[in-house]
Amino acid sequence: MAQINKSHHSFLGHLDDIHEMTETARQVRNVINRRKPYSAHGNTKAFPEDQIHKLLWQGFRRTKRNKELDLVDLYNWRDIAITILMHGGGLRHSEVFHLWIHDVYPDPEDPELAVVRIYHPSEGKAPRDFKNPTNGKYVSNREAYLLLKYGLLPRNRYSGNDKRFAGWKEPRLDNDEDKYMHVYWLSKEWGYIFMHVWKMYMAQRLRDRIQDTHPFAFVNHHHKYKGEMMPLRTQRESHKKAVEKIDLVVSKSNGTTEHGHRHAYGQRLKDAGIEDRIKQVAMHHKSIESQKVYTEPTISDVTTSLNSATDSLEKGLKLPVKTEIEAWFNEENQLQRRYMLRRK
Repeated sequence: MAQINKSHHSFLGHLDDIHEMTETARQVRNVINRRKPYSAHGNTKAFPEDQIHKLLWQGFRRTKRNKELDLVDLYNWRDIAITILMHGGGLRHSEVFHLWIHDVYPDPEDPELAVVRIYHPSEGKAPRDFKNPTNGKYVSNREAYLLLKYGLLPRNRYSGNDKRFAGWKEPRLDNDEDKYMHVYWLSKEWGYIFMHVWKMYMAQRLRDRIQDTHPFAFVNHHHKYKGEMMPLRTQRESHKKAVEKIDLVVSKSNGTTEHGHRHAYGQRLKDAGIEDRIKQVAMHHKSIESQKVYTEPTISDVTTSLNSATDSLEKGLKLPVKTEIEAWFNEENQLQRRYMLRRK
């Protein structure tokens, strides 16, 4: 019928062959029959909330044989900061690596609370601490800033094989003029914790004498590559070791990879009853549909809800019994017969 309708509405439909149409319809049916079955995304792969502090303060804790470490050296403050940005701020793993030293500062109204912004890698507003040598004017965007001051490219402009590469998914920005994402803490406590962690990481950078060879916040501290942009692979390996250190299995299905933290952030938004438009802004999605994968009810959620509904039914509510359903059908049949008699 679809083929016939298409033919009737076509300007040259009178030239169509009915036999060809039949063959086309048969082919379409075969293709449709092989469509993949629809399914949900399964349990949303969120990092377990009851394990996050254990990961931060035990998983990233350092030890050195026969030496007692002070507070600056006792923790891997860099990877703790990265994990908080993903878990408490909802950032994607790759987005964290576009953070510059200039992009973290105390909230003017609450100095203990961290304000964090992730600027567009190339179009984001550049810090006003460097002028173009040719015209003496401040550089306007980050791509020009990197090139003129350091001879570098934005991290998303390097090839995928280059260890300096960090992806950028063109997220929804919060400021069109300066072109940045504001990190929204959930809960606010993460902003206070991050401020403390950030100060400790800055102290760690000073102790390791990190040179000003680029403005990126997270750097390699290994003596062979000291001060270089931190590769994403290095952080993945560090995160994996920290997860295994607290006796968790690293896998996507368990939510224990680095991306599980963003899923945990999305689940917290759902559990808090945040409306979809606010979720969209908080997670920096261009489309309101994009957050569904992060906020889908899990198998556990559905089971709990249905068990709760069962309890309610057992406490006094009741489902329609068979006789009530039959009475309803009888009434419907009588109405149909009356209608047919009127038509006659």
